Amino acid sequence: MRLIVSFFVLGALAAAILAGGCISSVTTTTPTATPTPYEVLTPPGNTLLGNWTGTMVSYDEGTGYADNGNRTMSMAVTGEKDRLFSGTMVIQANGTLYTVPIAGIMAKDRQSFVLVEKNFGYVTGTFVNGNEIELDWHNDGPEIGVAIDTLQRV
Repeated sequence: MRLIVSFFVLGALAAAILAGGCISSVTTTTPTATPTPYEVLTPPGNTLLGNWTGTMVSYDEGTGYADNGNRTMSMAVTGEKDRLFSGTMVIQANGTLYTVPIAGIMAKDRQSFVLVEKNFGYVTGTFVNGNEIELDWHNDGPEIGVAIDTLQRV
């Protein structure tokens, strides 16, 4: 009987040793910090502060579609605080040169922005790169109009 019990105990001990070698230990690692989307999307220098100039294509109710490539427009952002900015837009429309006050808000990702042109409508903007922006103008005034402007930093 002792021989059977000894054999059983030795067999159980051998099984435990073999099983212990087959079980892998769990390794824990400390997760690395993941940058927030704001940090990932914010290239240095995405600021509107300064002078911009470029061209536009548009549609105006009453006059239709226009490729305004031979006319330039400009934007001067003279003030910027956090994500708020202000300045002026100089636009040629219907043979008249307009200097229009603007104010806007930069999105948290600093890739897009919105601005208002006093008495001339609203603009959504996107950075193409640090020195080029696209402006999409929307006017719901007495005669509706839209425009796509491409401006480069001067």
